[in-house]
Amino acid sequence: EVDMGPWPKTIPALVRRFNSCGAVVFGGGSLLAPTKMHPMDRVREWGPKIKKGLHVLGTGVRRETDVLSKNEVDLARYLLDKAKTVWLRGHESAAYLTKQGLDAGAVGYGDPGILCEVEPARLPGKGPHLVVVVRNVPDEEVKNVSNAATHEFFRRLCLRWHEETGGTVHFVSWRHNKAGYDNDHEAAHAVVAMLPKNVKTKIHKPKDYAQAAALTCGGDVVVSQRLHPT
Repeated sequence: EVDMGPWPKTIPALVRRFNSCGAVVFGGGSLLAPTKMHPMDRVREWGPKIKKGLHVLGTGVRRETDVLSKNEVDLARYLLDKAKTVWLRGHESAAYLTKQGLDAGAVGYGDPGILCEVEPARLPGKGPHLVVVVRNVPDEEVKNVSNAATHEFFRRLCLRWHEETGGTVHFVSWRHNKAGYDNDHEAAHAVVAMLPKNVKTKIHKPKDYAQAAALTCGGDVVVSQRLHPT
């Protein structure tokens, strides 16, 4: 992963940026969900000019009740038809797209990150090691569950791990670049603050996704609220 800088403001600049890469990958679990289509609203302008080919990976839907508008369906169809690779979250996402009149032609399901080779990190503290990834879900995304309820679930999970194994609970943050918004690091601190002092915990703030993956793979058991670490 390379920091490519600010998102280009013009179509020619966008095309130059994309064509300077080895491959162009579009992804995100909600890429094809309503209100998330804006990165693609001019895909017909820049799409034909991309020389490297497009790949759509890890794409899914947020809720089965979401309905795409005709324009969104047309844009999604263009992207999926042009993509050399389509990899969806799961069969529910495929069924959702079929319901919207879209044939994704997926070649795989789940997070393609599972194909990456990762050397597990040696986690500090007493084993066995439980790795958890807990989110602070943005308020506008919370529909059927609250952050408070999620934090309570992880509090009880950590207590049970402590009582049954005496091992260490490791909180690994996969996203912490924006305070107050979908921030795993903040969520980890919220859960730890709810625990008795004798529960062994360690909060990790990885410098990049490679380190996050290594830390996650170092656990004897992993419980993640995010798709990617699993």
